[in-house]
Amino acid sequence: MIKFILIVFCLISCGPFKKDNEIQDPITPNKDLIDIKLDRYIELSNDIVDKYGFPVKGDGILFACLRHYAGAEVDWKAAEKEPGRMERHPDLELFEDSATAYSKDMLVGELLCIWKDRDLEFLERRISYLEDHDWDMCGRDRAKTQEAWLTRCKVSTNLKATLYEMQYQLGGKDNVMKNIWQVWNPLSESFPTHLTMLQFYLRGVMQGAINDLQLDFMKEKSKDTPDNALYSAIYHSFKDGDMSQASASLLKENYFPNSSLPTSDNYCTHYLFQRDLIKDGKPNPDWLPCPKEKETYHGTDFIFAAYLILRNLDK
Repeated sequence: MIKFILIVFCLISCGPFKKDNEIQDPITPNKDLIDIKLDRYIELSNDIVDKYGFPVKGDGILFACLRHYAGAEVDWKAAEKEPGRMERHPDLELFEDSATAYSKDMLVGELLCIWKDRDLEFLERRISYLEDHDWDMCGRDRAKTQEAWLTRCKVSTNLKATLYEMQYQLGGKDNVMKNIWQVWNPLSESFPTHLTMLQFYLRGVMQGAINDLQLDFMKEKSKDTPDNALYSAIYHSFKDGDMSQASASLLKENYFPNSSLPTSDNYCTHYLFQRDLIKDGKPNPDWLPCPKEKETYHGTDFIFAAYLILRNLDK
């Protein structure tokens, strides 16, 4: 427990902000294959997503914005139902199976869309709405429980800083809150780790740098699940530019077939890279085939990771 407290304290107060580690000549054995396969997956996924380009409803804006960031056509602003207020999905007013109308993970995805489009006007409209509503993305009446409202609907300090950092980077005003230190749990697993990796990636791209503690976190999570091409691509984006491991993972046809989207014959979740390889000391069933489910997935895991690989190789 004491060790954990010391780790968190160091995350808050240690590690000077620094420029990227020196980028080495990247190893690019499979660039053309990744490029061809990315185009194919976007084309194939267009037959699965809905009319807005959203691959799912419940966590719609998150996965829609991963697709959009990678170059797929997505009408993500259709989820804005009044100036500055976003929904999980353009047709999802009642949030159905979700505990809240919106959540912090949706905001992470939304920020990727905003940054992709460099849309300062939308961002400032969004910030104004959140400021006027005490940083509440839902409203108490649009959360199923008090706990869900408090834990999911309130914008975190980390994300407030990221919103203001993006505003500044896009040419808006400079708010001192952008300088708030980022805090994260180094022992996180699964979905929370995925969101932390996305936030680190976005902040690193905006600022042109990460710090050594963030890099160490990326390294450990990439090592924990070697075939998580997303984690590998994010880590090496800031470490050394070497995309060979991430590329090799995406070209494994047992996970991502060349001529079709992945299905439950390949793995057992609609988006693989938010799941750990090992769960409770055993192989995570999400990484294993479950052919009885007879599901075809939307391929956003491949699409987003492949784009990050190519973006680095094209620098």
